[in-house]
Amino acid sequence: MRRDADAGSYALGALVYGPPWSQPAVRDWQLIAGPWLEEYGDRVVARHLLHSGLSRLPADSAAQLVPAALRWLDTYGRRQDASYLLGPLLSRTELPAELSPSLENAVGWLKLHSESPGAHFVLSALLARGDLTGYQSRKAVSAAMRWCEASMAARQTGEVLRSLLGRADLTDAEVRRVIAGAYAWVGHHITLERSSKTLVALLNYADLPREEFRYAALLALRWLEHHGDTRRANWVLRPVLDMRRAGKPQIRRAVTHALGWLRTYASERDADFLIGRLLHRDDLAPEERELVVGSAELWLEAHASERTADFLIGRLLEHDGLAPGERERVMGYADLWLDAHAAEADASFTLTRMLTRRDLTDEQARLAMGQATSWLELHGDEEQAGFVLQHLLKRRAIPAYEIRRVAAFAHDWLSRHGESVDAGF
Repeated sequence: MRRDADAGSYALGALVYGPPWSQPAVRDWQLIAGPWLEEYGDRVVARHLLHSGLSRLPADSAAQLVPAALRWLDTYGRRQDASYLLGPLLSRTELPAELSPSLENAVGWLKLHSESPGAHFVLSALLARGDLTGYQSRKAVSAAMRWCEASMAARQTGEVLRSLLGRADLTDAEVRRVIAGAYAWVGHHITLERSSKTLVALLNYADLPREEFRYAALLALRWLEHHGDTRRANWVLRPVLDMRRAGKPQIRRAVTHALGWLRTYASERDADFLIGRLLHRDDLAPEERELVVGSAELWLEAHASERTADFLIGRLLEHDGLAPGERERVMGYADLWLDAHAAEADASFTLTRMLTRRDLTDEQARLAMGQATSWLELHGDEEQAGFVLQHLLKRRAIPAYEIRRVAAFAHDWLSRHGESVDAGF
């Protein structure tokens, strides 16, 4: 590798690009790559190694490459291929200021090379940052618009459009151009699974004009026809199901896709939000409702004790259409979650939902009240404790030995929050 600098850069770049060799390479960095970088790090050929590592390695590992990358940019920063280092460096927003590339130099690079094929590295990374000056933002947005409109057939255009959709400082005219560009690009790349990232950015765009909703939903349904059975489909289905202004036939098709997706992926970690959205629908057939509830149980079997499981548990506790056996199992999952997280402040939401239920068995009610009083020992002086106290005091069967404690919690809470709008309980 030291005899042929070009071959060495590509070989080392392949090592740090990802598993299985990236971790050993980083662990023994000075032994493996240190001598090569000392000899060739100031040459053009170092670009590939630096690009691969900065793009793929985790933050602490990539940090070892940053000084060499900044020295490379000091020498070659005006070259067209400097985009391969500028892009990943600009994306590393966790870097301290002294290890970050100059935003001014990045904008200067755009003045020279904004129409080059590799400009997307710099454009998408610059636009995703929140620390641009007004001048820098204007230059980056203008260059990105021109690049996208000239490169609509390129796969990388989706990344730049996605970054543009994430900006809150576009003019109305720019918003219309970006939305039109996103429609055109996704439509052109509809058979490409990863086009979902740009599609989701479009579906979630806060200022999407009202007249665009149905067309956006149609585009999403076209994508689902190609990729509805993939893991990534979940991210497209969620915003479509939330579209209140989409047509009923479109929403119905999205529900059908969502149910099909759950038949395969119900226990995946990120399936809970899709299940939660379907649980609140009132237009499901009995067999569809059964599938959704069954999917919720499959998910909870795998994840009930995890921190984020309270979202789906809460949705199920609020659901009035569960059969007695289903309700019993949900209460069991809620108990599992509280066993792991009852001491956390946010456990108040699950506790409140449990205390609200009037169909608890005596044993379930006793456990819920015990968990609530234990939580109040830790968080009784916080404002959100009012919700737990409100529903705890409404329970008719508080054990006699707990009544005095609960009354003391309520008195202490009122002394702190008596002026709160929630104090009326």
